[in-house]
Amino acid sequence: MESRVARARDGDTLAREKLIRDYTPFILKVVSSVAGRYISQDKDDEASIGLLAFNEAIDAYTSKRAGFLAFAATVIKRRVIDHYRRENHWKRMIHPETRRDDSNGNASYANVLAEDIDWQEALERRDEIERWKEDLGRCGITLDDLIRATPKHQDARERILRVAESLAQYRHLKEKIESLGRLPVDDVLELLPEDGRVSRKTLERHSTYIVGVLLAASGDYPFLKQYLSLGKGGDR
Repeated sequence: MESRVARARDGDTLAREKLIRDYTPFILKVVSSVAGRYISQDKDDEASIGLLAFNEAIDAYTSKRAGFLAFAATVIKRRVIDHYRRENHWKRMIHPETRRDDSNGNASYANVLAEDIDWQEALERRDEIERWKEDLGRCGITLDDLIRATPKHQDARERILRVAESLAQYRHLKEKIESLGRLPVDDVLELLPEDGRVSRKTLERHSTYIVGVLLAASGDYPFLKQYLSLGKGGDR
């Protein structure tokens, strides 16, 4: 898949056309999942939007790792949602499960906007996780590694979170971590303020977790920062 995408992105028109043609059923399925109904290629505007979004995804995807279809699905969903927002076609997205009636028995569609925002946030969170996983991967860390490395006791977890957050302001430290593929403990000991010092043993024991949180705190990850209760620090 990724080699086909690369050929299409590099100017092979026939490869692009065949790729779009082969994955039209996938595109329609993704569009239908957003619309909440079956989308026909011949009858629905949303189908054209999905095809254009898939074509856009081909040009935008530069990763050499597998994952184009997940990326394309995200682009398609966003473009369809943008279409509904611009055209104000909320009623077309309603199906019986989301319909609400007021006290007079009249259907209310006000909840659709809120549901759409939640859906977009879910897509953005997933994008963040995927980008964070790539950051972690450059340091040889997987999400499973991070889960296993998370301190089990809340007080220890909060202490290490604060350590990682204080280190996130040092951009050169993140670059060194990515270069070495590990936490440079000696550098960290020098950078930590007096009131935030921890022992070398603690840093070494929790190095994987510190790296994971530091990458989240120093990157463009608003949802992760909110989840981890991280503040915003400046770069040094």
